[in-house]
Amino acid sequence: MHITDFLRDGLLLQAITLAGIALADSGGGEAPAEAPLNPVEEARKRLRSDHGVRLVDGAEEGTGANKLPGGVYGFTNAPLTESPMFATRNYRSFEVHKTVDAECRLLAFATPDEAAAIGSMGDKNLEVRLYPEPYETATEILALPFSRLSMKKLVTSREPGNWIAVTVYPAL
Repeated sequence: MHITDFLRDGLLLQAITLAGIALADSGGGEAPAEAPLNPVEEARKRLRSDHGVRLVDGAEEGTGANKLPGGVYGFTNAPLTESPMFATRNYRSFEVHKTVDAECRLLAFATPDEAAAIGSMGDKNLEVRLYPEPYETATEILALPFSRLSMKKLVTSREPGNWIAVTVYPAL
C-alpha cells in the first residue's frame, strides 16, 4: 500500500487521530497540573478570599457595587461605587470588591513609597496615583475602602498606566 492509498482512504488521518487519543489517555487519568499564578494574580486571589467575594454573575453585571449584595467583586473602567461592574476584566480596568460586610474596596497599585505612606499615615490626607495594574514602579497592591478615597476626576487619566489621582483620607 502506498501513501496515496492511505490519504485516499482516510486511513492516515484515522491513524493520527488514534495515536493522539492513545497519547492523551496515557496520562494515567490524572488531571493536568494547573499552571502557577503570577504574584499579582496570587495577591488578587488572596484578597478575594480575605474579603469573602465571588465574581459577579450575569444577572448582576452592569450594576454598581453600591447596589449589589455584599460578597461580590467585578471590574470597571471608572472606579466609583456607582459604576457598572462586569465579570470580565478588560485592558486597564480596576477591580472592585464589595466585601461580606458591604464595604466597597478598590484594588489598585501604588509605588512602594506611596503604599508605605498610606499604611502609616497620620491624620493628614495623602495625594497619590493609583493604577489598575502594576505599572513601572507602582507594584504594590492595595485594597482601599472607598470611604477613604476622594477622586478629583471621575475617570481614569488615559495616560500611560491609566492611573487615577485620589486623595486618601486617614483611617478612622
